Amino acid sequence: MSWIVNGYNNYIAMGYSLHMNVPEGDIAVLRSYLRQRENLIQNSSTHIQRMQKALTQMNLQLHKVISDITGVTGLNIIRAIVSGERNPQILAELADKRIKSTPEQISKALTGNYREEMVFILHPCSIFL
Repeated sequence: MSWIVNGYNNYIAMGYSLHMNVPEGDIAVLRSYLRQRENLIQNSSTHIQRMQKALTQMNLQLHKVISDITGVTGLNIIRAIVSGERNPQILAELADKRIKSTPEQISKALTGNYREEMVFILHPCSIFL
């Protein structure tokens, strides 16, 4: 029994309180949102790497014709691939007008082997970004 009292005294001496301050209402909700946001940001790099690997395994060289596959053009093309589009010319038309690569270059980079298991990997990754 004495170790319980000593443990309690040590706990109090370190500045802790047995009465936890649990936030209520809007503060608890805000903290939950902030935690979730932090987790999503930390996991986003993993999703990007998975997308790049899936594209490479399908022999799609999208990273050679656009600088950022998570930009407007990259995500438009990836979302179209996930939704079922396989025609490289149609996919190339989704490129933003500000991109430096020509539609022919993009079309050539998007000629590959669209394997369904790799497209399946692209789906959740494209949602989270």
